[in-house]
Amino acid sequence: MTGPHPAAGIHAETVGSLLHAETLIRARRDFDEGKIDADALRRVEDAEVLAAIALQERLGFKVITDGELRRNTYIDFVLSGITGVRLDWKVPEGPGRYRDASGDEAQTPRPVPTVFDRIRRSPQSSGPADFRYLAAHAKALGKATIAGPAVIHFFGGRAAISAEVYPRLDAFWSDLIAAYAEELRQLRAAGCTYVQFDETALIKLVDPAIREWLTARGDDPDALLHLYVDVLKTIVGAAPADMWLGLHLCRGNNRGTWQAAGGYDAIAQTVFGQLEVDVFNLEYDSPRAGSFEALRSLPAGRRAVLGLLSTKLRATEDAEAVIARIREAARIVPLEHLGVSPQCGFWGGMNLCSPQEAELKLRRVTEVAGRVWG
Repeated sequence: MTGPHPAAGIHAETVGSLLHAETLIRARRDFDEGKIDADALRRVEDAEVLAAIALQERLGFKVITDGELRRNTYIDFVLSGITGVRLDWKVPEGPGRYRDASGDEAQTPRPVPTVFDRIRRSPQSSGPADFRYLAAHAKALGKATIAGPAVIHFFGGRAAISAEVYPRLDAFWSDLIAAYAEELRQLRAAGCTYVQFDETALIKLVDPAIREWLTARGDDPDALLHLYVDVLKTIVGAAPADMWLGLHLCRGNNRGTWQAAGGYDAIAQTVFGQLEVDVFNLEYDSPRAGSFEALRSLPAGRRAVLGLLSTKLRATEDAEAVIARIREAARIVPLEHLGVSPQCGFWGGMNLCSPQEAELKLRRVTEVAGRVWG
């Protein structure tokens, strides 16, 4: 690719997932119950992806996803894209639980990946084929999304990684890095030049309850920050040279609940300073995110897409208020290096917004981008 990447001039984005229509939810349930086969499910998914493409392009987005409509959750790559991992959902005891809109603990199950065999990139990984379908039907630039590599260790820790398979965790991390690097190569071979990592561990390491939970199981949260960044840094370094890379830092979006609170300040120098991704997708939709001061650690030339519209609230944010916050951030980061988006995806295991409400929020994103950047 010669010249700047097409994404470099784009200021309005979605984070990834879109609402799951009832027809898709029903088809996936029928598939799980053996009532329809994989081909029938794929036909339903194809139709929903086409509708998602049409919605995003009609609203004026210049970079789009397939809505992650072929996945149950953002974490699906860990199950279908690599070998040796199974996933259970458990409501945790003690600190670190998910919390509702009022900040009260919720009975939301936490994903617990368990490593029972060697980690390898699976030949059956659906990411490249899914992207080819998106690219074949979209006029806009396609973006692939993938769960960040820390997710397996973050939720389960050493106890969830077989000591027989991996007596030393160094070998586990090496295998995981290799699997991710191969997935990026295969995505590029499928025509993908924009990949977004959905990293759900890094920003959670600032939350006191999360830190208490991790410490109780024998982990040092500060050491984990550097370990997870080093792993992601190695994967980023192995990515194809012409691939635009994004990093979404998420505080949790599970069945309408969240897991962590805290600003980016404590991790900004490590994350922004060491990870050579092109754009950081940052959640700034509530006071839990802190101020924009952490953006002072953003290296020159790096971009920040500000997640200023909440997918956890049904009301559409006021355009003037969103624009005012962008102007506030622009006192720290040059305006041309900023963008706007929802703070996270719209799915998260359930639909909180109606289709009409989600469309209004997405329309507000492109409206604001048009008013701010033209």
